[in-house]
Amino acid sequence: MKSKIRKVTWLVWALLMLSGAGAWAATYSGTTGGCNWSFNTSTGVLTISKGEDVYTGRGSNRILQYAAGETENYHHTWYYPSDGQNRKTGDYEGTAPFSNSRSFNKSSIKHIVVEEGVVKLGAAIFAGLTNLEDVSLPNSLETISYEAFRECKKLESIHLGPNVCTLGDRWLTGTYSGNYYSDRTGRSPSTLDSMTTITVDPANTCFVVDKYGVLYTADYKTLVKLPQHLLIDEIVIPEGVTKIGDEAFYYCTGLTSLTIPNSVTKISYMAFYDCSGLTSLNIPNSVTEIGEQAFRQCSGLTSLNI
Repeated sequence: MKSKIRKVTWLVWALLMLSGAGAWAATYSGTTGGCNWSFNTSTGVLTISKGEDVYTGRGSNRILQYAAGETENYHHTWYYPSDGQNRKTGDYEGTAPFSNSRSFNKSSIKHIVVEEGVVKLGAAIFAGLTNLEDVSLPNSLETISYEAFRECKKLESIHLGPNVCTLGDRWLTGTYSGNYYSDRTGRSPSTLDSMTTITVDPANTCFVVDKYGVLYTADYKTLVKLPQHLLIDEIVIPEGVTKIGDEAFYYCTGLTSLTIPNSVTKISYMAFYDCSGLTSLNIPNSVTEIGEQAFRQCSGLTSLNI
């Protein structure tokens, strides 16, 4: 009799364990901004795909628009890729469901696959996914919006496909601390801990990466971004570049030597924020505009020649 009881007990225990395992390996899904999403808790993969057009059936289903992990109101515009015109605008307290799900913790999202058909990543859509390790973006993607990858601290690389021609402010930026000061957002930036590589599809006509790994506009007029943890200490900006973009060298603490050519006329907002490895910098006479906080927290900078 005791043996039968033990067998029944073990059977119940096994069933409970299997039930628990199933719960841990669940798949959740939903919609956001006219797109579908699904998340597998076992693999840590979040998949985004185009969904049904909830507005007019003219292509807005291809746009991932709601903000992720934010409590602020963002201003959203839906774009119809067929004609490029704005058709619907509005203010929304945007929070992507996968970033605020009660069923699973967003920290369990480790991989993202955005499928073909999606043309836009909305403001802060993947912000706060601190354990995100890699992201696969489709060839159809055209726009990466404001703070799309903010606080993705484990993301090491990102590839821009052939059609990406618009990058929003702080599209690839770090975390924010609780220290407030007077800048555009009222928040204080910190570092994107693992980012070392930005690559661009050879067919892309808007952006290019040079031999150092620095992102430029395709005409080499604007220096867009140096990955924060690219292992390089010296950069020579080529002649012909006229603008160093917003946060271009943001938290590039390993950079110790930089040569700016005489063609540069503008150094933008927070361009060298916390480049603590720089000890001296020569600003050519051609520069006529220096943005706010361009050299903020450059603690090692003892010589700035203008």
